[in-house]
Amino acid sequence: MRSWMIAFSTGVIAAGFLPVLPSPLLINCAIFIALMLHCFPRSTVAGACLAGVCWLCSSAANQLALQWPTEDRQVEVWTKGRIASLPQASATGQRFVFEIEARCNQEIETPCTSWSVPDFPARVQLILYEDLVIKPGQQWQFLLRLHPPHGMVNPGTFDYELWLLQQGITATGYIRAHPQNRQLAGQSGQFHNRLRLALLEAIGATERLQHGDLIAALALGERSNISEQQWQGFTRTGTNHLMVISGLHVGLIATFLFMTATRLARCSATLVANFPARIFGAVTAVSGALVYGVLAGFSLPVQRALVMTLVMLSGILLRRETSSWNSYWLAMGLVLANEPLAPQSAGFWLSFGAVAVILSRLQPADETEDTAPMQKLLGLCRLQCRLWLGMLPVMLVWFQQVSWLAPLINLFAIPFIGLLVVPVALTGLALVTLFPVAGSACFLIADFLLHLYLYLLDLVLRYVPDGLWNLPALTLPGRIMLTCASALLIFYRNRITALVGFILAACAFMLQKPQPAAGELRVVVMDVGQGLAVLLSTEQHHLLYDAGPRFSERFDAGSDVVVPVLRHFNVSSPDLVIISHADSDHAGGLQGVVENFGVDRYLLPEAVAPTGLQHDVCRAGEQWNWDGVQFTILHPDGNSYSRNNGSCVLLVSAGEYRVLLPGDIEREVEYDLLRKGILPTVNLLIAPHHGSRTSSSSALIKALNPGQVAISSGYLNRFGHPVAEVLRRYTSAGAQIDRTDQQGALIYSLDQTVGIGSVWTTRQHEKRFWR
Repeated sequence: MRSWMIAFSTGVIAAGFLPVLPSPLLINCAIFIALMLHCFPRSTVAGACLAGVCWLCSSAANQLALQWPTEDRQVEVWTKGRIASLPQASATGQRFVFEIEARCNQEIETPCTSWSVPDFPARVQLILYEDLVIKPGQQWQFLLRLHPPHGMVNPGTFDYELWLLQQGITATGYIRAHPQNRQLAGQSGQFHNRLRLALLEAIGATERLQHGDLIAALALGERSNISEQQWQGFTRTGTNHLMVISGLHVGLIATFLFMTATRLARCSATLVANFPARIFGAVTAVSGALVYGVLAGFSLPVQRALVMTLVMLSGILLRRETSSWNSYWLAMGLVLANEPLAPQSAGFWLSFGAVAVILSRLQPADETEDTAPMQKLLGLCRLQCRLWLGMLPVMLVWFQQVSWLAPLINLFAIPFIGLLVVPVALTGLALVTLFPVAGSACFLIADFLLHLYLYLLDLVLRYVPDGLWNLPALTLPGRIMLTCASALLIFYRNRITALVGFILAACAFMLQKPQPAAGELRVVVMDVGQGLAVLLSTEQHHLLYDAGPRFSERFDAGSDVVVPVLRHFNVSSPDLVIISHADSDHAGGLQGVVENFGVDRYLLPEAVAPTGLQHDVCRAGEQWNWDGVQFTILHPDGNSYSRNNGSCVLLVSAGEYRVLLPGDIEREVEYDLLRKGILPTVNLLIAPHHGSRTSSSSALIKALNPGQVAISSGYLNRFGHPVAEVLRRYTSAGAQIDRTDQQGALIYSLDQTVGIGSVWTTRQHEKRFWR
């Protein structure tokens, strides 16, 4: 059984990296071959591996078949359905999942009288801008504007399209304001979400509660109200995993209930005579874990943790002895059968990696264990260090950051949160509906404990403010070597093994992704939606031109796109940041850049400079040379301009080859620069103003004669950028057009001898079957 589960899991994981899915005919043939292999004893393992590949391919193909058609378009349609999640409030509206049960067959301008079962995706994610009160399970009639699932695609950043596929979201959009948007009679399903909402309201109604947001996160998995400052503090101390419902929480709850119920059962002779204590404890633990899963919303991480808990307790329930490793591999196989795309997220590797490290250090049953308190403490310290080492490759691949404080702080934080705060908070949830006073008292106790916990964390951050290590981006051989080094250091049996592990780790960190050579320039046009952010790198210097938009108070391109992209290219800090002008789609992400990097110099418009930030103003005539690459500012010249026309225009030259970054200048400034005669021909042009009709004049295109044009614009943006007229002008001039909304981040290499080589586009070179 173990070998089958390992082979099946290996097949699922390997198939997740396919760039495209096989055809249905090929999948069916592979299924037949897998069944045939199971008929021969020596090939059953190969058959299980092939079965894993087929399972991933068929599951993913079925999900993708339900998605909105791939052509880029938006459609408006009247729908009826139910609210299928807790609404997430923001400054601009509410975000929630809507399950469509019927659609209108008539034109949207007339009241609908003919409804039918939808012939398009039934589970969609919506944004509601109207001031309507919505709750899970309610039935609503909405006028929707829907489009295919789409996200920004950049190297080293969060894959939003993959997340939508994992959640079963097959279209996204928003609710159009209309008088006929209305709630319908009745409600259906969503009992667990309605229960969660009632409990969240009970927590919010408790007086004198200072940390209700954290109690909601720990007890109900609702962490949308945790402030960004608090989350950064948890990240720096390596304790953010405690603020989300994870396998650790479910495991602690199940262990606590199992031990408590077992001891209580042994106190009753009647109960023990009819029901073995361990069976009673296991049933109680399973029941408690399931209830906890309901309260946590049955998210995918919760489902994964529940499967692992059930499998671990199955030996007791079935009264069969089974090894921990057999349970481990069975749990992995079942998780992947339920959630085949799980290995594409960090949570899968963190969960199973941590459990593997813990299982590897369990003492055999016949070994004597030193019960001295100091020895136990030292054992816990060693375990935390091994966990830190085991998670290091995962943190490098997905986050490129790790807290070196985590092993020490988690020694205190895990038992404090898991054995004190969470049980008290859950007791409050159990009591608050029937005994409100007792429930509120439990919430206040949990609040006090959290206040003490945060106070201690603040003390640590006050005296050790820099608890994060930024890990370098490694090549694939470097990642493999680091994983091997971590395994050797975790499972070492002698000093030679540990020494080999340290040598491998040192060699791995030497295999970092290369920087441009002397005289070369790398241009990274990031996919930031409707905005602009460009990274210019020479051999030893880096310049960031614009920082993208700010989408909400919790999501901005600076923190969530620019910072991860810079770390992916091993940029510890830009030498210079230029914000072309004050529009939010160019300057909105500046604050995130300021908070994450110690930049040497800023060139900013006065309107966007954060309070207290030392900066200079962009002026024509300034120039400098980095590693054989010349940088020259062409505009503005000190005169008064509108916001767009006051953009900072930057010309970069690597030998005879040039790149122009004009910001959002429009025809007025384009003609002015042409009259001055300071615009040379260029090899790469970042299209001005995202390809709007107010820019990219025929005269400018003729003078620049660009070989390639990069257009940064948002997918199906409301401005219609880039407009067809501008695209025709560039095409008629013989320019090759690259677009971030269609190709993701664009990466150009400019060499003094050959000019621009092949263009590296994220959607093409990091192709995955879901995008």
